[in-house]
Amino acid sequence: MGAGCARSLAGAERDSDHLPQREPEAGRIGGAGAGSVVVPCMASVDEQTRIKRIASSIRVIPDFPKPGVMFQDITTLLLDPKAFRDTVELFVERYRDMRISVVAGVEARGFIFGPPIALSIGAKFVPLRKPKKLPVVKLDSQSWLEESSKKLLELLAIGGGH
Repeated sequence: MGAGCARSLAGAERDSDHLPQREPEAGRIGGAGAGSVVVPCMASVDEQTRIKRIASSIRVIPDFPKPGVMFQDITTLLLDPKAFRDTVELFVERYRDMRISVVAGVEARGFIFGPPIALSIGAKFVPLRKPKKLPVVKLDSQSWLEESSKKLLELLAIGGGH
């Protein structure tokens, strides 16, 4: 993998909104720091254009919620229909032919991006919530370990015991 050949998109595939700012890297688009993005080496010109549009539509709030953290606010991406569509379409293009039957979306971003992706690939959508947020059958930690993730998703998909 050459310089700048990373596989991540700033703010779009992160596990947390609260990531510290990283040092500048070769291959970053949009300058160093937050709001910049590393474009995958094998991305087509069209994909590169869409990734740049997505990255530039994400507002970066420095030092939130604490000093040194660069908060990636996707509200501005959601207000830009073209960037929002590009985000969904890039995921759909990546997963369309993988025969995925269920898309699980973890709150809150997963609730926004998961349903249109699931509809586009012909899959079911399952919202995953924090414990005690919905009146469904509770699974204790032992049950979680004993059940396969597939069976758990099937349970949630059919309504969790309603």
